[in-house]
Amino acid sequence: MCYYFFILTNKVIIFVLNNTIIKAVKGNTMKKALLIIVILSFCISCKKDNPTVPVVEPHISFITPSTALIGYTVSIIGSNFGSSKDSNSVSINEIIVSQYISWSDTLIKITVPVGASTGKLYLKVNDLKSNEINITLGVTINYEMIKIGSQIWMLRNLDVDHYRNGDPIPEVKDPNDWLKLKTGAWCYFYNDSSFGITYGKLYNWYAVNDPRGLAPEGWHIPSDIEWTTLSSYLGGSSVAGGKLKNESGFSALLGGYRHSDGIFDYIAYSGNWWSSTESGTMVLPYYPWYRYIYSYNAEICRYKTYAGFGFSVRCIKDN
Repeated sequence: MCYYFFILTNKVIIFVLNNTIIKAVKGNTMKKALLIIVILSFCISCKKDNPTVPVVEPHISFITPSTALIGYTVSIIGSNFGSSKDSNSVSINEIIVSQYISWSDTLIKITVPVGASTGKLYLKVNDLKSNEINITLGVTINYEMIKIGSQIWMLRNLDVDHYRNGDPIPEVKDPNDWLKLKTGAWCYFYNDSSFGITYGKLYNWYAVNDPRGLAPEGWHIPSDIEWTTLSSYLGGSSVAGGKLKNESGFSALLGGYRHSDGIFDYIAYSGNWWSSTESGTMVLPYYPWYRYIYSYNAEICRYKTYAGFGFSVRCIKDN
């Protein structure tokens, strides 16, 4: 550690540095100039040798997703991560991560490395270790499914809050914020998570169309043609809605929807499901196709609407 101080008398200037005394007689220009140079040199040296680095431990608030596969993107949210990676690191069960998508003081995005396994995730910043967070790896989620004709459908509406690559999909509750959206988002009906238990989440079409993939691995959002194939197999659009509700095993629950202006409507009265197909040229605003079923008849109807609506999503298995 470097320390120093001055002693001034009527005849001399004394500079003490780490118990070493440097003295200059007043009036001696040469010696005073030399003393100033020495003092400045030592001050600069002290600053270099002893940079001021606040000792603040990094803290992880949460990670998303907490269940992932090798190669997935995992976001680490917290504080005191540092503004850049430098020599800092993230480890999963003592396997040091080698691929970093981004690094900031509050958010780190990593790619889950080969060899990592279920256990503890933590990071080191300036040799200070963070708290540990549980992460589950290598688990394939098994979804309930139903085969109808040649197609295999999920038995429930989609209820994920991240894209296939692990990036989070924002939940947007405020109607004004929902109205302004031009990117993917989800919500629960009435912003009440208890509805999600039965009906899943409502997604705008920007989430459906996002290249990061809304559907889990091995699944996809049905195209307009695939919806038509389903209704044709069940006897056509005039009767297929009733069969999707009651007979086919599809369990088409009527979860309502959210208008593009953020207002919720028609719970238990209509069910609405996106297709992945846009109705015309890819010019904003998009008008994608969707299917809807009412409670009072057996029809399934095909229509197109603005991408800002919040509808249910039912996935179909890849061939």
